[in-house]
Amino acid sequence: MRRPDPARPLSGVEHLLAVRGTLTAGEVVTLLVPLARELASLHDEGLALAARATGGLRAGDAALHDGGRPALAPLAPAAPGGQALERADLADLVALGWRALGGPAADVPTALAGVLNAALDAPEEAAPSAAQLARALLDACPARALQLPPGTPLVAAAQESAAPALAAPDRDPDPVRADDRDPVRAAGRRRRPRRGTGVRRAVVAGVAVLALVLLAGAVLHLRPSPARAAAGLPTVSATAATPQPVATAPASTPAPSWSGVVSALDARRAAAFAHGDPAALATVYVPGSPALARDTEMLAAYARAGAVADGLRPRLLAVDGAPGSVDAQVLRVRDVLDGWVLRRGAAQVRRPGRAARTWTLELRRVAGEWRVWDVSAAVSGSSPGSPVRSGG
Repeated sequence: MRRPDPARPLSGVEHLLAVRGTLTAGEVVTLLVPLARELASLHDEGLALAARATGGLRAGDAALHDGGRPALAPLAPAAPGGQALERADLADLVALGWRALGGPAADVPTALAGVLNAALDAPEEAAPSAAQLARALLDACPARALQLPPGTPLVAAAQESAAPALAAPDRDPDPVRADDRDPVRAAGRRRRPRRGTGVRRAVVAGVAVLALVLLAGAVLHLRPSPARAAAGLPTVSATAATPQPVATAPASTPAPSWSGVVSALDARRAAAFAHGDPAALATVYVPGSPALARDTEMLAAYARAGAVADGLRPRLLAVDGAPGSVDAQVLRVRDVLDGWVLRRGAAQVRRPGRAARTWTLELRRVAGEWRVWDVSAAVSGSSPGSPVRSGG
């Protein structure tokens, strides 16, 4: 983001960030969603802020009207755009979001960070529209009212934006236009086609709600944070809760093939996501475990979008573990996730995988079989102990 011009007064959002420094995750959703909706209106008209001679979206272009809702400033005119410039607008919007959050290293809710990252990482054929990004942000994190410091510059509602075809009336309980809840309807309502976007729009409209595409991005592109790490069975994770110590296994008990155990759990999880089957997913995890709660939430999000994720099965590179107890085991797992497919009916989008990563996997025994309690990003250089079995 560019520094504000000292010769002009700060906009409402510039003042907000200058005084507050950072915003909460919910406030950032409130900040970005109205701006994304207005960018959608501009893009519908074939315009883009990134096409201006003065450059793309920055904090100075974002005003706050007298009700505290963000909007493009009256003096933020756009210019004729195109697909590349529309993506540049979204990149600028995401950069504003990260600035408000304190940067990518900040402790940000996994789903919100995944939406922001995936908006930039999505391949061209699955690139989101501004309207779809707005919906994905709302799905990722509950919006919260902006806490405005004293002296925040506000503008009258009638002056809040220069964008054409503004959003639906505020009495709509959902701050995203009703048509934007379904990208297939949204694609049909556009007043005129944009140049060079026919193939991309056909793919995106045929496949899914952006919330789904970006949720997939949250699985694959998000760097782990101390509070919550992106994993893939490991595709989900959080700071691990240490299992309570239990009796040590008798020396005569043979150690299982941990590679075999993890591979079997991976296969079950992949099948559950490929078929949208929560009952099958439950057989991977310890009942009541944090990992089960997160994966169940993610599977439900796919179900709401009418889609499934096919091929979410990591390829194991190494599995190491020290002798544990009869009912608890901690493993160090290194794996890589190859490309997979997002399906909605007969339509599909091929998604990239991720590079090799290392995870700490906590297992507990349930009814005589090993299941997952939690998954977290392994700390560099840490080890669960002397290797029991590696690579297979």
